[in-house]
Amino acid sequence: MRLSFGHEFHERRTVTVLFADLVGSTSVGERLDVETHQALMTTYFDAMRAEAEAVGGTVEQFVGDAVLLLFGIPVAYEDAADRAVDAARRMLGRLESLNRGPFARHGLNLQIRIGINTGEVVIPATRTVPLGALAGDALNVAARLAGHAPPGGFLVSGSAARLVRNWRFQPVGAVELKGRRVPVEVFEVTGAARRPGRADGLAPAPITGRAHELSLLANARTRVEAEGRPHVVTIFGPAGIGKSRLTAEFAGGSGRGGSPARVLFGRCRPYGEGMSFGALAEILADLASVAETDDAAAAGERVGELVAGLAGDSAAAEGTIDALVYAAGFGRPESLDGLPAAQVSAAIR
Repeated sequence: MRLSFGHEFHERRTVTVLFADLVGSTSVGERLDVETHQALMTTYFDAMRAEAEAVGGTVEQFVGDAVLLLFGIPVAYEDAADRAVDAARRMLGRLESLNRGPFARHGLNLQIRIGINTGEVVIPATRTVPLGALAGDALNVAARLAGHAPPGGFLVSGSAARLVRNWRFQPVGAVELKGRRVPVEVFEVTGAARRPGRADGLAPAPITGRAHELSLLANARTRVEAEGRPHVVTIFGPAGIGKSRLTAEFAGGSGRGGSPARVLFGRCRPYGEGMSFGALAEILADLASVAETDDAAAAGERVGELVAGLAGDSAAAEGTIDALVYAAGFGRPESLDGLPAAQVSAAIR
């Protein structure tokens, strides 16, 4: 919807807002030399900007020590809320890396609180007015939620949580925010949502008209079992034609008529610099039984056991293990700090 104020046209847009506030920044500024403080804050803001932009976020403002991000401007995303949750997790992980590196050298261990909310804003359709002119309840709620979040954590409003598909939540309850008459329903993330292909408790209707396609898939499976080599099958078609249903039917019967097979699922999300390894990351986490709550060290131990079992325990595998842990999104091991992305990608391959 476009509105006209004088000669300037404006557009109403539903966006997801992420507000991140640095904890205890006043005492940090008091302890450090002004130039050192400025350099460290620049490092912090650059890192947060990089993590936000990697998942399609737009930096709306850096206000003092706070970061305000928008998802859905200038490009509208149907998964804007998912991207915001991903950004929050990435920002927290990146800050841990900074705390082990440049911040540690100055005796700092910084933490942030994050609030995420979805709502409507009005933006100039011609974009002649800077985004900094944006205001409204959607932004205020995100900022207030950040104040209620624990240090090193984040909270998500009900309006945002209802739009998220890739993460599981548990309710925190209705929270009264300063300046608002109506309490806000608040949730916290407990982990990734069930991966594609997992049973949801509902018995699907019998599949019909796909005997030929199922036969082709069965032949590919037989070849893999006989040769011990991987085979790639691409299933494509218009939305709603039944690609997921066909895949689920094949996976559900993959252990029949041959050697039992373990079915693993992974997906590549449509954003982020590591999306090429998205499916690998989810499959790896499943194979190694890495939990969402595991840090980089715990994930590395589990992935190490997996790699050792597959390729033998050798010093040469250590770099691969750390790269796989990073690809799976469980933090950045210290051995990778400072390495260029190309070198990390080579280790994963």
